[in-house]
Amino acid sequence: PHLLAFALVEGLFRAPHERKPVKVRTPFNLFLTRIASSSPEMWRDIAIANREALLAELRVYRNQLERMERMLAESDAEGLGTLFATAREARNEWLAGQR
Repeated sequence: PHLLAFALVEGLFRAPHERKPVKVRTPFNLFLTRIASSSPEMWRDIAIANREALLAELRVYRNQLERMERMLAESDAEGLGTLFATAREARNEWLAGQR
């Protein structure tokens, strides 16, 4: 989650000039980006110390993002709907303590 938060903030607030950076401070944006306000030195050291596990997780995230990108490019509404539904189900099971 920390690497994702740092990447999200870089993407949202350090956007290329042709894209306007996000300026809205919603509770959702604040929640998603709060981790990026933590110590860069500490998280740098933690990331390096755990690089093998983090590299494996980043591959999983990248694969999921590429999968969603393909679905969007192909206007695959059914695929996106299934992905969103299974993600919701997985989170609800996790919250209920079933995972």
